[in-house]
Amino acid sequence: MNAVAVIREGEGPEVLLVHGGASPETTWGALAPLRARWTLALVYRRGYPPSPPPPDGRQDFEVDAADVASLLDARPHIVAHSYGVLGTLTAATRAPARWVTSSAGRSSMGMSRPVAARRSTVLIGAAIGFAAVNPKKLRGSKTYTIAFGLWAVFVACRVGWAFIFS
Repeated sequence: MNAVAVIREGEGPEVLLVHGGASPETTWGALAPLRARWTLALVYRRGYPPSPPPPDGRQDFEVDAADVASLLDARPHIVAHSYGVLGTLTAATRAPARWVTSSAGRSSMGMSRPVAARRSTVLIGAAIGFAAVNPKKLRGSKTYTIAFGLWAVFVACRVGWAFIFS
């Protein structure tokens, strides 16, 4: 099976960005300024050119998991969205020592535009949260726990704020 396409831009530790139903550019375009500190690796899932089509012409999350697993040798940070989450989490649980941190956002399908915008803001905030944390410090479990706790507080406050003022 042919490998999926990955376009890497920027300098620094790698952040593997796995899109969902929209293209990588649509999903991750707002993160472009992070290229100054991070290598953003945009994964083109099967069926999204320049990657090959999915086998049998349909999406398969096991195939997605194998594709993502093949990209974990550099121990990247992983950020996934929507359909990209399923294959990414499967790959990450099969090889926990091959990645540093992960964040996953869910689909906005079936939501009103304001709710989808709030959820997208939370996802982008989580991705930007990776940029605020020194990746060298994440190797220690105590620091990782603190970083994760701060991220969780940020998300809880952001979601609470969004629902209070909606």
